[in-house]
Amino acid sequence: MSKRILVVDDEKDVSYVMEKKLTRVGYSVALANDGQTALNMAKRGGIDLIITDIIMPVMDGYTFYKELKNCAATKDIPVIVVTGRVGMEDSLNAVGVDRVLKKPFDIDDDLVDMVSDLIRLSKKSKKQKKALVYSKYSKISQEMSLLLEQRGVKVSKAFDGADFLAKSLTFVPNLVLLDILIEDISCPELIRAMKCFFRLRDVDIVLFTFFTEDMLGDVDTIEQLKESKDRCLESGATKYIGRFSRANFIGNVEPFL
Repeated sequence: MSKRILVVDDEKDVSYVMEKKLTRVGYSVALANDGQTALNMAKRGGIDLIITDIIMPVMDGYTFYKELKNCAATKDIPVIVVTGRVGMEDSLNAVGVDRVLKKPFDIDDDLVDMVSDLIRLSKKSKKQKKALVYSKYSKISQEMSLLLEQRGVKVSKAFDGADFLAKSLTFVPNLVLLDILIEDISCPELIRAMKCFFRLRDVDIVLFTFFTEDMLGDVDTIEQLKESKDRCLESGATKYIGRFSRANFIGNVEPFL
């Protein structure tokens, strides 16, 4: 069955050219001339990818994208935003738009190639879970990664707070494993920063920690651990699974895989 693409543009000539070319290469195409109509169509299901202009009546492309990502039924549909406005590319990428296509563009070399690439990536991501791991201990990150990869999970590791946020946006994990005692940045702040991006709002954030046996009697460490755990959960983390242990790690994260 051919993939169905929704083209959203109030310029009929532009929509017609896109529809003709995409149909010719094997896609099924639906058309809408404003964001509200397109949103209603997307919510009814059966849309595999959306191409939308940024300037439209009733609901502009930027608002349309936000509404898509705030709806459980449409949040996973890949989106290509087409714009001729200077300076829009950075702001669109910042909110997590899958691809930005700047006008003028070539239908064959730019649009069709971009659509094919996104369809391929979307099919692959639906089959394979993705996890992002960030710990203050590189050895723990490596052990977690190996255990997850043995379960067929694709894993990326972050090495500092900035790297974590950058990889969250580019890798777009299904699951985040976050050490609540990271030292380079506040863990609650990192979680709140993630929740600012539409495409990351529904990602499961599982908290863990690791400390050696001799740290169990350190009152300050235990108090810091409890306070950080509570603040992280208040900030939007999904669950705290305690101290990392190879023996029970997969059992603890199984519900999220």
